[in-house]
Amino acid sequence: MTSVPTDLGTTTFPFFGEAVAMSKGPVGVGEVLTFGAPRALIARIQETCPGLNIVAKPLSGVYSSRPSLFVVGFCYLLPELTRAVPAFKRLVAPGGNLWVLWPRAESWDAEAIRPEMGVTEEAVQRLAASLGLALAGRAEVDDVWTAAKLASPV
Repeated sequence: MTSVPTDLGTTTFPFFGEAVAMSKGPVGVGEVLTFGAPRALIARIQETCPGLNIVAKPLSGVYSSRPSLFVVGFCYLLPELTRAVPAFKRLVAPGGNLWVLWPRAESWDAEAIRPEMGVTEEAVQRLAASLGLALAGRAEVDDVWTAAKLASPV
């Protein structure tokens, strides 16, 4: 698992903590592409990480975007996950990061998600493996969202 900077005021958003750290490096992050993110969560992230250029797009926007060093995708349902993650992978620039977020099982009722349609960590790992990716980090973002960093094995 990858260690994530926690001194950046982003402990609840570790994926953006990495983006903040990368943006201070010699290359910089540029845009942080997010797909399917709830507006309220994006607002909280922008408040927590004011220096980042966060571009929020609908999930369908993944098919018309340019590569980025930082891609964050939100998937509510298993079919979304299986369609979107291959596209997310293609959008990650060399040396970049891919984080996938999904609602935890405890929040499925509130989100009107049927159990057979919900995304689980096991489903994320299986899909990642089928694409040549591995789980490189994990975080509980808040009461609803779980995040996984996916990376190419070294």
